[in-house]
Amino acid sequence: MSGSENHHFDFVLGTFEMSGLKSTQKSTVANFVQKFIAFPILLILFGLICTNLFYVESVLEMSATLQSLSTYGHAVMRKIVILRCCNIWEELHSDRGKFWRHDLFGKELGDGFRRKMLMLKCLCLTLPIMTVFVAIYYSVGPIIYHEQDLPQPCWVPKPEYLPVIYFFQCLYMFELAFMDCFVDSTFLLMCGELEIQFLLLKKTIQSVRIGENCNNKKEERCFQVLKGCTAFHFFLTDVHSKLNKGFSLFFFFQYLMTIEGICVQLYTINMVDLTWDQMLMAVIYIVAVLAQCCYGFLSASNIEVEVDDFVNEIYEIDWYNARTSQIPKHILFMMMNAQRLLYISGEGLFKVNRKTLLQVLVFFNKLELI
Repeated sequence: MSGSENHHFDFVLGTFEMSGLKSTQKSTVANFVQKFIAFPILLILFGLICTNLFYVESVLEMSATLQSLSTYGHAVMRKIVILRCCNIWEELHSDRGKFWRHDLFGKELGDGFRRKMLMLKCLCLTLPIMTVFVAIYYSVGPIIYHEQDLPQPCWVPKPEYLPVIYFFQCLYMFELAFMDCFVDSTFLLMCGELEIQFLLLKKTIQSVRIGENCNNKKEERCFQVLKGCTAFHFFLTDVHSKLNKGFSLFFFFQYLMTIEGICVQLYTINMVDLTWDQMLMAVIYIVAVLAQCCYGFLSASNIEVEVDDFVNEIYEIDWYNARTSQIPKHILFMMMNAQRLLYISGEGLFKVNRKTLLQVLVFFNKLELI
């Protein structure tokens, strides 16, 4: 992949470098702080929020605490996934260097691919922007309205701990935007690149036409192209497997947090008298969480579509015009390998695709009508 096509990942790689979790940063102070200070404090904060469930005295307080649980649940989820899978993501970023150039079939098509990646990059940037907006609102809320002591409901063991908990609640809400840049953007951009690579592979297969009166030289050239396509298909399959391994746990957690968070917001909107700013923040929260869910599920589903199209193109090769048996045998080998289903799953419990997303949206629609 050329440097001009690599720049879409610059901000992702920048946040990865800042996190201090790269394999080359294991002995750094940033790595130590992330693993042994920041993460334990986040778990303690999450535990205090869970403890607050035993002290609620009304449905409204329960709703607010569950919303807090969802907010910091997203932070805990991403932190766990980063610590567990950052090595796999580092391999994914390294594998991009072996991708085919976008201009392989002409500058016009390559420009179209680059526009697609630019659009994905812009979508990726909307997630941390919305997260920062929500974080600012909740951080200054107690200062402006004086109706609550903390940005999000949380059990405070002693009054003197209040400023410390306030600080860490704000800190981890803003860090969530940082993690959006790294976690969500890595998945979305890698899905976009894989989709483009399968499109290039499909166009390469389309270019293989043996013809009725082909000579041995042309047949050998077609055979070499097919061998190259097979090797690249194996490579893309391996990259997709790494993508699934690196994000399967993430989507499992995200599915749970999305259901819990939006259910609480829908209940609050329908059953509680809200001020205009509370209503606005509830809507922004729902939009942000649904956007995260939709971006991931639709991007993963697009790869499935391109894989199916690639399999169909193999059937279109005029193998019957070959003079020797090596091309028909190789095409049979390609078809057998191409039958392997490629999909992202949530720890094997559900597929990350349009169908699952539609089921989630239908569920929310029915819930709102009740």
